[in-house]
Amino acid sequence: MTDDLFFWQQIPGAARLAARVVDEICAHHTVVLHVPERLPWSAAFHELVATAVHRREAARSLELLDAYEIYPFEEGEGSGLGFTEVPSDGSAAEASNAGTVMGSRFDEEEGSVRGTVEAFSGSSFAGASNARTSMGARSASGTTNARNATGGTRATNEQEIRDAFGDYLLTHFCRPEVQDGFRPALGYAGYLADCRDTTLGASYLWLTDVPAAAMNPWTAFLSDYQAAFQAAKRKQPFAGDGFACLLETTATEAFAKKGIVELSASDYLTSYDSYTFLFFRAGELPLQGTPEAVSYLRPYLAELARNLGGDDVEYSAALLKESARLLEDPVATCQRLASEGTASDGRPFPPAPDAAVIRRRTWATQIRLVFPWLEEQRIAFLDRHAAAAQALVQTRYIENGNHEEISDYHLLEIGNISCCKNDLEATERERQAIDLHRTARNDLAHLAPLPLEKLRDLYANPLA
Repeated sequence: MTDDLFFWQQIPGAARLAARVVDEICAHHTVVLHVPERLPWSAAFHELVATAVHRREAARSLELLDAYEIYPFEEGEGSGLGFTEVPSDGSAAEASNAGTVMGSRFDEEEGSVRGTVEAFSGSSFAGASNARTSMGARSASGTTNARNATGGTRATNEQEIRDAFGDYLLTHFCRPEVQDGFRPALGYAGYLADCRDTTLGASYLWLTDVPAAAMNPWTAFLSDYQAAFQAAKRKQPFAGDGFACLLETTATEAFAKKGIVELSASDYLTSYDSYTFLFFRAGELPLQGTPEAVSYLRPYLAELARNLGGDDVEYSAALLKESARLLEDPVATCQRLASEGTASDGRPFPPAPDAAVIRRRTWATQIRLVFPWLEEQRIAFLDRHAAAAQALVQTRYIENGNHEEISDYHLLEIGNISCCKNDLEATERERQAIDLHRTARNDLAHLAPLPLEKLRDLYANPLA
C-alpha cells in the first residue's frame, strides 16, 4: 500500500478525520475544516472521502473546487501556494497548480482507494486532467463578473467576495430562467433559498485553499442562506435539502456561525499519528546488518525521520525512504531532499535547517533511543557478573561521578566497569564491547551524535 493510502486509511487520527468529514458531508452539513499549511497527501484525503461519500450517497454529486476559481483573491491571501492573478478569460484554470476536481481511485478487494471511478452520478469527479479545464470554463463567468465590478482590478471588499460566491452558485446550479429572475436587491442568499428549480440540494461543494479574506463573507453567506432556507421550508413545507458545502482553509481563527460545523485537522492529526505511521513504514525497509542490529535501527530510523521532518509527515516519509543515506549522513540527506524533493501536491519541501540543527536533532534521537539501550546493556552485564561485581564494591572503594562511594554494584558506571574489567572477569569479547559502549556513552554525554559505523558496532556487540 502506498504511503498516502496507508496514512489516511490505517493511521488512527487520520482515519477518524476522514470518517468525520464523510459523516458531515453525508449529513449535508456545511463545514469549516481547518487544515495545516501542509496537509499530508491532500489529494488522497480528498479522493478517499469522495469515494466513501459516493458509496453512501451515489445520487448526490460532490465537487472539489479551488476557491480561487470563484474569486481572484490577492496573491498571498491563500495557503502559500503562490497563486497569480486570475485572468477574466478563465485561463488560470490551466495555470494554477492546486484545487483540481479529483478523480477517485478505489480497489474493491483491498478496500483502498485505487483505480478510477468515472463519475459520481453526474458529479464532476471525473479526473484531474480534464477537470481543471472544465473548472476554468465553469468559473470564467463568475471571475469575469468579479473583475468587471472593479474595473478589471482585484477587489478586496467583503461584499464583493460574498457576492462572487452567490454568483457562482446561481450561475452553475440554477437554470437560465432562474438566473434571469435574480435581482441584486433580493440578495443571493435569500433568492437561492427560495428557488426550487435548482440542483443545489443534490450537490455538495468542497472548496479548497479558501483564504482568510473569504472566510467571514462566505460563512456569513452560508449561515444566512441556511436561515432563509429553513424559513422558506417552514412557510411552505417541501421535500429536499438545501445547499451545503465544506470550506477547507489554513486560517487558524474560528469562524463559527449558526448552522456551520467547525472542524480542525489538528484535533485528529497528532505527533503520535506521525510516529505511528513512520514506525510501521520503517518496518518494511530493507536494511543491512545483523538481525539484532536491524531490529534496533528500524525504530531509530522512524524516530530520526520524525525529529528531522518535524510536523511535515510527508517530508519525514521522504527521509525514511532514503534510509541508507539518512543513516550515513543525515545532514547531506536533509539538504539534498529539501533542495530537490517535492511533496505530493507538487510543492517543494521546506528548506533544510542548519547543519548544526540537523546534528542536534540526530543527537536527540540517539539520546532517546540509544542511551537507554546502553544503560540496559550495562545492567545486564553487571547482573551476569553479579558475584564478581558485588565482591568488587565490598572490597574496594569506588566512587561515582558525584564522588560518592558505590555500595550497590548496579550503580557501577561504564567507566568503572572499564577500569575493573579484570575484577569483573570480563571475556575478551566483553572487553571490546565495554570499550565501544564507554566511548559511545561519552560521545552522547558531550552532545556528539554517533556515526553509522559506531551504531552498527554497538548493536553488533551488546553487553547483555
